[in-house]
Amino acid sequence: MSLWVIVFATVAAATLIYRLLKLITGPSLPLPRGPRPWPIVGNLPHMGPAPHQGLAALAKTYGPLMHLRLGSVDMVVAASAAVAEQFFKVHDANFCSRPHNFRTAYLSYNKQNLVFTPNGPLWRFLRKLSTVHVFSAKAMDDFSHLRQDMFTAGSDTSSSTIEWALAELIKNPRVMVQVQEELNIVVGQDRLVTELDLPHLPYMDAVVKETLRLHPPTPLSLPRVAEQRRDPKEWVGPFEFKPERFLPGSEKVDVDVRGNNFEVLPFGAGRRVCVGMNLGIRMVQLFIATLVHAFDWELENGFDPKKLNMDEAYGLTLQRAVPLVVHPRPRLSKHVYSSSP
Repeated sequence: MSLWVIVFATVAAATLIYRLLKLITGPSLPLPRGPRPWPIVGNLPHMGPAPHQGLAALAKTYGPLMHLRLGSVDMVVAASAAVAEQFFKVHDANFCSRPHNFRTAYLSYNKQNLVFTPNGPLWRFLRKLSTVHVFSAKAMDDFSHLRQDMFTAGSDTSSSTIEWALAELIKNPRVMVQVQEELNIVVGQDRLVTELDLPHLPYMDAVVKETLRLHPPTPLSLPRVAEQRRDPKEWVGPFEFKPERFLPGSEKVDVDVRGNNFEVLPFGAGRRVCVGMNLGIRMVQLFIATLVHAFDWELENGFDPKKLNMDEAYGLTLQRAVPLVVHPRPRLSKHVYSSSP
C-alpha cells in the first residue's frame, strides 16, 4: 500500500470521526458568524503565528463579535470596546469563570489558586485576601522599600512593557524630550525619581498608558477579547505612539487602563481583572521614569531610530521579536549615581 493511500485513508477517517462527533454533540448553537473551520484543527490556521493580529484581521471581515472553533472547542471573540463591555460588565457573571483546561488544572493544584479558580466562594475568599492584605494602597506603601530593592536587583515581571516603552521613546525622540523635560522640572538633576514624584508626572503617566495600549503585557484577554486597543473606530491614528491622546483637552483624557474603559484592557476587566494591576502600573511607571530621567539612550552603531524594528513576538507575554540593544549615557549630576535615592 502506497504512502498516499495511507494518508488519504487517515484524512478520510479523521473527517468521518469529526462529522460523527458533531452529530453526537447535538444541533449547532446560535453562534456569531466567523471563518469556516477546517476539519479536526478548526480555525487554528486562520490565527497565524501572531493570533492577536490574526484575530484583528478576521474582525475586519466578520465583525466585532466572531465565532471560531479551536480544534473541538468553540470560542467567541470580542474585537471592539462595545462588545468587550458586554462580556466584562453587562454579562460579567456569565463569563467570569475560566474555561476547563487540563493543563491549567495541573499547574494550579486542580484550580485552587486565584487565577484559575472558578467563580464561587473560594475565588471570592482568595480575591478578598489578596486585595486587602497584598495589593491594597496601604500594603503597597508599606512595601515600597522592597520594590526599590527589586529595581536595584533588576528583577521585574513587567520587563516586556518597560522594553516596549523605551523602544517607543527612542523611536519617537519628540516624546522622549517632553518626558525628560517634565522630569527635569519635577525631579531636577540632583536626585533620582521616587514613588512620591509619580502623581506629579502627567506626561509620564500618558506615556505608560500609550505603551500599554499599543503593547499590552498579554495581547489577548483570552479567551474572548482582542485588538480593541487598535480599533480605528475608537482611536485616531491607532498605530501611532501618541501619549498626548490621554492628556487634558484630548479625545481620551478620561480613559484609564484599569479596566473601567473598554477601549484598552491591558489587565482585563470585571471580576477577573488582574489583582496585581495597581502594583504593576506603579512599578512600570517608576522603572520607566528612572531610566529616562537618569540616562540618555542610543541605539548601537548609530542606528537610525526611525528604522527600529517594532515587530512583535507572540507568547504568554507580548515580547519584541528583536531584543532592544541600547547604550545608556548618564545625564544627571555625578553624585546621584553613587548614592541611594
